[in-house]
Amino acid sequence: MKPTERQYDAIVVGGGHNGLVAAAYLAKAGKTVLLLEAQGELGGATTSVQAFPDYEARLSRYSYLVSLLPDAIVADLGISFKTLDRSIASYTPAHHDGRDDGLLVATAWDDATADSFRRLTGSDREGEAWRRFYGEIAELARAGQMPQPLPLELYCHTLTDPTILTPELIDKGFHTLTLFGLHTPASLFDADPKQSRALASERALASLNQFLLDPIESVLAPCSDGTPAIEVKSPLDLENDIFLPRGNIFHRDLEFPVLDDHEQAGDRPRWGAETDDPHIFLAGAGARRGGGVSGIAGHNAAMAVLAGG
Repeated sequence: MKPTERQYDAIVVGGGHNGLVAAAYLAKAGKTVLLLEAQGELGGATTSVQAFPDYEARLSRYSYLVSLLPDAIVADLGISFKTLDRSIASYTPAHHDGRDDGLLVATAWDDATADSFRRLTGSDREGEAWRRFYGEIAELARAGQMPQPLPLELYCHTLTDPTILTPELIDKGFHTLTLFGLHTPASLFDADPKQSRALASERALASLNQFLLDPIESVLAPCSDGTPAIEVKSPLDLENDIFLPRGNIFHRDLEFPVLDDHEQAGDRPRWGAETDDPHIFLAGAGARRGGGVSGIAGHNAAMAVLAGG
């Protein structure tokens, strides 16, 4: 019998991490589930791919790694899964007062970050200016201009997980870098997607190079066609490739995760996955408690379905 000829208790549209979590919870509860996925493999934005044919390195092309998956979901579903914690957003080496030092910035502003700015600059002024700078950059993006310098998040995942690479590449000293450009909404790419993508790449490299002794281009792996092993994806590419609305990793503007009292009204708990249609639930990042690569939205959608019987 074909899948379309059967009756199912639930149909999950999309086999990304949230869809997989929702389907697994429903199946574990004894429901018959049909999982639909448009791509040739499951995983959605979390899949790792060999982006460069010349190098056997499997990169997370579209997403952060699944680093926020709660222990409760891992235990509930019996997943063999382990995360490697990293609390530092950036560290920039510096030579100060005759000794090697560096600027440490935590993933969330904290005393250690403030102390690092204060130690290198002698006051709190530069730390405060750094925080103001990010507010100004956000204003530029809203005004329709490509920020310069371009704020970045940069990750070297091979420092914590070298299995991304083959043993041969590891022996040769290869590493991977994932660069996440900030304040670059889809509207910046609408008029001329190709040129805007090239400009974003140029400004990203320039922003990175201002903190390096040698330009990053000097150590980039070359592909067989002579181009450097760089792949650039804009918000429009994310929308086209994996159906993220306007390339927004959260699908839409986030909402406060706690429901108001009037939203909780009724005889059943609400999970933030409900819609106006009692048979349709949001299991992705656009759900009330969605966002992040955590699987929480998938869990909540499954709980909402099961609460309905």
